[in-house]
Amino acid sequence: MKRSGTTCCRFWALAGFAVLLAAAPVPDRFDGSRAAAQGTSKVQNQKVFDAFMNAARVLYGEQKYEDAIIQFEKAFQTIPDPKIWFNLGQCHRLLEHVEQALLYYRKFLDALPTIKDLPAAKKAAVEKEVRQWVDELEKKKAAEDERLRLEEAEKAERERLAREKAGQDGKTPGADPVTGPAAPGTGGSLTSKWWFWTGVGATVALTAVTVWAGTQALSYNDAWKKDWDPADRDNAEKYMNITDLSLAGAVIAGVAVSVATILHLKADRPAEVRSTTAPVSLLPSCDGSGCSLSLTLKF
Repeated sequence: MKRSGTTCCRFWALAGFAVLLAAAPVPDRFDGSRAAAQGTSKVQNQKVFDAFMNAARVLYGEQKYEDAIIQFEKAFQTIPDPKIWFNLGQCHRLLEHVEQALLYYRKFLDALPTIKDLPAAKKAAVEKEVRQWVDELEKKKAAEDERLRLEEAEKAERERLAREKAGQDGKTPGADPVTGPAAPGTGGSLTSKWWFWTGVGATVALTAVTVWAGTQALSYNDAWKKDWDPADRDNAEKYMNITDLSLAGAVIAGVAVSVATILHLKADRPAEVRSTTAPVSLLPSCDGSGCSLSLTLKF
């Protein structure tokens, strides 16, 4: 995945991502000094902007993405060039900051039609590539949200079982109903189940395929942006499709194992045995032949 580290800088180099100085306004003949001051200020801002951008590119090339973000943001504060949003999206994506990367990529896509210093062909190619990254990040975000939801469900289930166990342990001996010995779970240990290890193995294997295919896709993508060879672009798209399929398979396998685990834990809860004490009564009785005791059992 490290080969994608040069994507931002190559893109800026190939696409001409250098801010051009705006034409200075024609000074008013009655206010020439003020116009000259404004032109000087623009030149100074451009120099400051270039310094921030050069520092950011160096830090990006050294994979110091956090520091590069700071320099890109300072450059944007100096001259609000919308192309910087692309660089910020790249940095956050490589740092696995999914939500921040999505934010800046979407800003860049919204502003792309207004960028004048990019040819139409390159603009279309860049837009297609960024949209692919956005799709990939949205899938990651959905998978992470689902994982957190399942973790919360499992945590709630464990807390519920703990409360039930605490309530059972606190009952007085001989009280009605009487809880008998805990029946052993019929499901056995979770780690002894074949489906558990099968699901875990499938999830790990599909995740590995996702990482490998994603690396291949980024590698061919970098080659395509460098040489503009259609074969590289086709290979990049092929491996991107493999990445999407394997990622979806890994998510499905992980979700299936999690759901099966929850169901197994619920089915493995100890059974509760209720019993009642049979009342016994001993009553005397007498008749003409004598007296006796009557023993009565009620079921």
